[in-house]
Amino acid sequence: MDRERYLATMAYQPVDRAFVTEWGYWPETLERFENEGAPPGLHWAGSDDNTTDAAFGLDSYRTYMPVSLDLCPPFDPIVLEDRGDSELFQQADGVQVLRSKRMGSIPHPERWLLTDRASWETHYKPRFDPDEATRLGDGLAAKWRHWIDTGKQAPLAVGPTRLFGWIRNWMGFEAAVMLPYERSQRARQTAISDDGGLTWRDQTHDSALIEPICQAAGKTSPSRSFLPRSRW
Repeated sequence: MDRERYLATMAYQPVDRAFVTEWGYWPETLERFENEGAPPGLHWAGSDDNTTDAAFGLDSYRTYMPVSLDLCPPFDPIVLEDRGDSELFQQADGVQVLRSKRMGSIPHPERWLLTDRASWETHYKPRFDPDEATRLGDGLAAKWRHWIDTGKQAPLAVGPTRLFGWIRNWMGFEAAVMLPYERSQRARQTAISDDGGLTWRDQTHDSALIEPICQAAGKTSPSRSFLPRSRW
């Protein structure tokens, strides 16, 4: 039913109710839910491989395969400095952030490793080698077979990737939005996604976009021949 509801929603067809899903939970939130009577052992994984969808009556809309499109191998997560209630921490993307010890929250970035072309070539570009063996996680074939044998409703997905989010995270928002100015005479980077933002085509520059912010738009196309005109 999740599949039919999702497809009907995307095609502007009648549905029994809106498609309902969640993007994630703070660990403290799930802990409190359990303390207030939710089933024990709640687990969320950004895919239908979790217990929260069933517990809360949510729709499953994707099954992520164990394939990494991200930095591979990632940077080593390291605590660099203890600051009492917080700590300076190097994330898996190489960014140094100040994070709280007391509760889950979005950490505050303090230093970015990606600052110029040289740092890209040294620290980041080698981690996008498509032949890196660890990109394919353990149990890839078994997970695909399980999806087939159990008649999973959620589509298989690889990703997600980011058009702007990764660059923003790696070098900071201000540096990221100024990059197109410096490289292409006040044009903005645009890209097209054929699968709802899981993957993106090569980026191009568009001088018609007048605001240096993350803009997005979606369009339902009647046939694949119209996909090149569908911008995200």
